[in-house]
Amino acid sequence: MSPNLLTLFQITTIMIGLTEKMEKQPRLCHFYYARSKIKVKRRNILPNPLLKYLSRSMPFGVLTYVIATICLPSIDHSPPTHSADGAAWAGPSNPSPKHALNTQAVDTQPGVTTKAKKLPVLKEIVMEIPTEACEGQEIKFATRDPFARKIAGIDPISPWNPASTMKLLTLSAALKILKPDFQFKYTVAGKQVGDRITSDFLINTQGSPVFSPGDLTALIDQLKSRGIKSIRGPIVLESSHFNDVHDPPGFSEFESDHPYRSGIGSVQMMRNVVEIQIEGGKKRNRRPEITIHPPNDYVKVINDMRVNGRRSRMKVSTYEEGSTTVVNLGGTVIPRSGKRYFWKRVFHPEAYFVSALKTALKNEGIRISRPGYKIKRLTGTDLDILAENHSPLLSELVRSAAKHSSNIIAESLYLAIGQRRYGGSANWKKAKRALYEFLANYGIKKEELTLINGSGLAREARISSGVLSKLLAKLYYDPDVGPSLLSSLPIFGIDGTLKKAIFSGSPLVGRVRAKTGTLDGISTLAGFLNTCEAQYSFAISVESPLPSYQRKACQRAVLEALDGALAVKCQSEN
Repeated sequence: MSPNLLTLFQITTIMIGLTEKMEKQPRLCHFYYARSKIKVKRRNILPNPLLKYLSRSMPFGVLTYVIATICLPSIDHSPPTHSADGAAWAGPSNPSPKHALNTQAVDTQPGVTTKAKKLPVLKEIVMEIPTEACEGQEIKFATRDPFARKIAGIDPISPWNPASTMKLLTLSAALKILKPDFQFKYTVAGKQVGDRITSDFLINTQGSPVFSPGDLTALIDQLKSRGIKSIRGPIVLESSHFNDVHDPPGFSEFESDHPYRSGIGSVQMMRNVVEIQIEGGKKRNRRPEITIHPPNDYVKVINDMRVNGRRSRMKVSTYEEGSTTVVNLGGTVIPRSGKRYFWKRVFHPEAYFVSALKTALKNEGIRISRPGYKIKRLTGTDLDILAENHSPLLSELVRSAAKHSSNIIAESLYLAIGQRRYGGSANWKKAKRALYEFLANYGIKKEELTLINGSGLAREARISSGVLSKLLAKLYYDPDVGPSLLSSLPIFGIDGTLKKAIFSGSPLVGRVRAKTGTLDGISTLAGFLNTCEAQYSFAISVESPLPSYQRKACQRAVLEALDGALAVKCQSEN
């Protein structure tokens, strides 16, 4: 048989075999066409033995073209998510029917994949800049189709400060390197003799940013079940998952007592934030009742607030004083006003954690003989595990960090990926190197961005809208990243940081999933627009001295203009 006929026979056979396979399992197309290229070592999963043999002898470029041709009509471009058991490609989420504006791209039942029509091949589109909404503001914008091809942009190559959209890079790297089912492990170790712990009382939370009073209670309950009534040795905090510097790089440029500015520690309680509860009493000119949660002796309260007036004017602030955090209360609260809650950062995470630990142990009748605590990096220990627990799954942590823009979760995961990748103790240098290495796998060069930290709270961080939109387009089809990342992003006008009045009433409600970012004078937005029966990645930066809501209004106008231009183009192509 001549070489030409053999090649034709190979192509025909593979097309027939793949077509039959895709009709039964359309999700395989996501795998075959994940990045428009297929590694040779993965060809052994082709449908039958004959195809396996033929694919090894066929030119690689021809095989890629054939699979792409077959897969294009079969790829479901609706948002992928994780199923309840963590399986990838379980189908898109199920928004409310009133938000399902694109019925071809939104499932009517969760977990069921809707077949999309063949994706139109769009070249660059023409869209009008919304001059009225964006007047006096500098826009940098880029969008790409599902194949990472540029289709629209406004100054897409100039770098800008990504602010919290930088979390998209960190959270994606965490999903890829740590995996969605990763959990931080919490352990208490020591040597028990009778009802006493006679050795070091070792606490290790692996640097978890979400350790809570509930987790502490669960560990203490296990100690009580072992009959432990006293701790004779010192409290020791294991610190190999921490960098020894409470402020991540870039954080020192921002002075604030708000939770977004919380530093990190070798152990962390309630994201290193203290909850302050204020309840106005019945009688005027009295001090309101103040409750600190979790209970501890580390946080000191100065209460100069009074129950008075017809309107509450409460002033709550915190500051560092020696080795404590001081909560200063002033102003007025009206009588019978109910409970009000405030959350403020603490300045010494380890001292805060140990104080809450000691208070909880004392309340449960467990005595502690030695004051203070020690911080050690341990490579191994001969102590016995006395109690253990774990954090929620990484996929849940990513969701929380994305929906509510948690800096401390992002920075803790940033350290964790560096430690997982290179071993040893965690530090910022390893974290930065690991993130650059992760991005290189998606064609993003080190010279194309400036990394400062993992959360984006930095004035010197830089990336361009073209680079960020390209990365998102490629991440979408990565089975380890795409489903969890997309399902974690805030939904336009519905939840998270996109649940704002400025986004409600838009035709985009429910069809945009994106991460927001805000710093002084800049608002950023990056994610996916569901239109034209596909997901289009985008990144927008709006800079101006105007109020934040006006910058966000400009972002909304740009996305609506893009949506309209894509709709027109799709109709003309069809």
